Amino acid sequence: MCRRGGAARAAPFCFWSVSEPTDSAKAKVTPYHNQISSGSRYHGFLWVRNVTYTCACLGRITRGISSLPPTRSVNFPRRPLFWLAFLLFFSALHAHAQASAIPTTDRSHLRAAAEWIVKGDLARAEEELRVVLNTEPNEYHALNLLGVVRAQQHRAAEAEQLFKRALDEKPDFAGAHMDLGMLYAEGGQDDEAANEFQRVLTLEPGREDAIASLTHGLRKQAAAALKTREPEKALALLLRARRASPKDADAAYEFGIVALRMSLFPDAIQAFKDVLQERKNDVNAVYAEGRAQMGLGKFQEAGDLFKRYVELRPEDASGHYALGLILRALEEGPEARVQLERSIHLEPLQTESYVQLGELDLAEGNLEAAAGRFGRALERNPKHPGALLGMGEVHYRKKLYEAACDFLERSVSLDSNSRDAHYYLGLAYARLGKTEESRRELALAGQLEQQDIERHRNILRLLDPAEIDLARPE
Repeated sequence: MCRRGGAARAAPFCFWSVSEPTDSAKAKVTPYHNQISSGSRYHGFLWVRNVTYTCACLGRITRGISSLPPTRSVNFPRRPLFWLAFLLFFSALHAHAQASAIPTTDRSHLRAAAEWIVKGDLARAEEELRVVLNTEPNEYHALNLLGVVRAQQHRAAEAEQLFKRALDEKPDFAGAHMDLGMLYAEGGQDDEAANEFQRVLTLEPGREDAIASLTHGLRKQAAAALKTREPEKALALLLRARRASPKDADAAYEFGIVALRMSLFPDAIQAFKDVLQERKNDVNAVYAEGRAQMGLGKFQEAGDLFKRYVELRPEDASGHYALGLILRALEEGPEARVQLERSIHLEPLQTESYVQLGELDLAEGNLEAAAGRFGRALERNPKHPGALLGMGEVHYRKKLYEAACDFLERSVSLDSNSRDAHYYLGLAYARLGKTEESRRELALAGQLEQQDIERHRNILRLLDPAEIDLARPE
C-alpha cells in the first residue's frame, strides 16, 4: 500500500491502525503527531510552569487579588515538584475562596505551609499544618494541604485518606475533589479520576483545569480501549471528552479517527471540520476528512481536500497518490497520471502508484505498459493482490488463460473480497472449459457487486499521516 510518505506492505492496511510511526514519520508529520496511541505521555493538564511563578500567584491570592495570570497548556512532567506545584496552586485558590471562614492565625499558618511546600521543604510545611490541626483536627483546608504533602512524599494511600477526610468535612470543596482526582490520575485510576473531575465541574461549571484534566483522562482511556480492540467503548469515551471540551481539537481528531474506523463517515467528517475550525491548516485533519468524504463516495469533495493537502505538503508522495486515486474515480485520467507519476518520483520505493498507473494503461489498451507497471509492483511486493489481479487481466486479454488463472488464483487467495478478481478468474476458467469453477467464481463476483464492497474498499488504500514506512522487496 502507498503509505504517507512511503510505500506498501504486503498485507492490506487498515486505516484505523494506531501503531507508533517510525522516526522518519514523526519528522514529517507536522504540526503535530496526535494519533491515538498507548505510548502517548501523560499530558494536557493546565499547571503553573515553575515554582517561582507559583509562589508569586500564591502571594497574590492571599493578598485578596481575584484576577490571576492565565496558566498554559503544556506537557505534564513526571517531576514530583512540578506536580505538587500544580496541585498546590488550585488548592490555594479554594483556600482563598473560603478565607473568610478561617481564623487569621490559621490563615497565616496555611499560607506559610503552602509556601514551604512550593519551596520543597515538606517538613516545615507539615509543622505549620500541625499547628492548625492540633487546634482544629478537622480543618479541611489543612487536611487538604497535608494530603498534598503526602502525595509529594509518594505516600499516596495517606494522601487519599486526607483528601477524603477534607471532603467529609466539606463535601462541596472543589479543590479537594480536584486534588484527589489528580492523585487518582497519577496512579492510573482513570475511572475514579474522571468521577472526581466531573464532581468539580458540577460544583464549578466551566473550571478550566477540571475540563482539561477530565478531557485528557477520557482520551487516555479511549486509547487503552483501542488497544484492547473495543472501538465502541473508545468512541463513547471520546464523545464524553468532546462534550466536556467542545473546542479541544485533539479530542475531536481522535474521535474522528475512531468514527472513521467504524465507517461512521458523517460523524468523522464533522469531527475533522471541527479540528480545522480550530487549526485551519492542520494537514492531518485535511487528509483524514478527505478519506471520510471518499468513504461516503463524495469524490469531488475528497478531491478538493486532497488538492489542499498537496498544496500544504507538496513533497509528500502519499498526498499525490491520494489525489491521483480520486482523479481516477472522477475519470480524469491524464490528471490522475500526472499525480501518480509525481508520487513515484517522490517515493520510488512503493507499489500502489505503480498499480494505479497499470490500471490506467489497461483502460487505454496498452497491455505492455500495464504489464511493466504491475511487474514493478510485484518486484517490490510479490503478494500484492491488486498487482496480481492486473497481471491476470493482462494475460487474459493476451489469451494466455493458464497464466491468467495462476495470477488470478493468487490474487483471490490474498483478497477474497475482490469482485474483479473473481470475475476475471471465472472468465478464464470458462475459456479453459472449467464450467463448474467458472460458475462458482462468477456467482461470487455477482454477490460482491450487490454488496457494493468495492466502494468501501477504496478508503482502505489510503493511509494515515502517522503511518509511514517503506516497503522493501521480499
